[in-house]
Amino acid sequence: MTVSILIVLPSCSQKNPIALVLLKDTSISGQNNEAFQATTKKTCKVITQTIARGDQLQVIQVNGDQDLFENLSPTNPTQAKKQCESVKTTKKEGTFTCPAIRTANQVFQSSKNPGVLLVLIESNERESPCPQDWRTTVKNVIEKGGSVVILNATNNGGESFRLELETALEGLPVKYAHSNVEFAIKNAIEEARKQVRVEAKL
Repeated sequence: MTVSILIVLPSCSQKNPIALVLLKDTSISGQNNEAFQATTKKTCKVITQTIARGDQLQVIQVNGDQDLFENLSPTNPTQAKKQCESVKTTKKEGTFTCPAIRTANQVFQSSKNPGVLLVLIESNERESPCPQDWRTTVKNVIEKGGSVVILNATNNGGESFRLELETALEGLPVKYAHSNVEFAIKNAIEEARKQVRVEAKL
């Protein structure tokens, strides 16, 4: 007599959940910069392709109003493309990231999962820097097993912001992706998912 035994293995398609936050420049200058918009499209495409059920996605729009930025709620993966591509512009000049980076820090602190912070800022030359806020947020992400990727964080007129950012984050394992952004984003997300598996085994 032959007895058949069915062994059900966990699905390989099941992905460990992460917290994904995109700081996205929606200033008028950013919308008028073709190179920057090309990077934005690539970023949203990768997010749409890699987001999985259970992930927390937050898109924080960074524009010219120092106290006005949109913090979108966690979303179903099927809505990721629309959420990423949404734009709320302002007529004010400048790109203010300080309120947004503080909000990002709150998002990561409230999440139990490793996170990925994607920074998509064209330039920020009119803002008083907040290096401690940046450093605190990035350290929190990395200490929880996450990754931080700076995407095109400058333009021809905004070199000062890039240099201030690099100085504030000096010594931290931050990735600066000015080309091949798709690979940088996918790699960061995969590394965060691996960290979830490692913690689960401990």
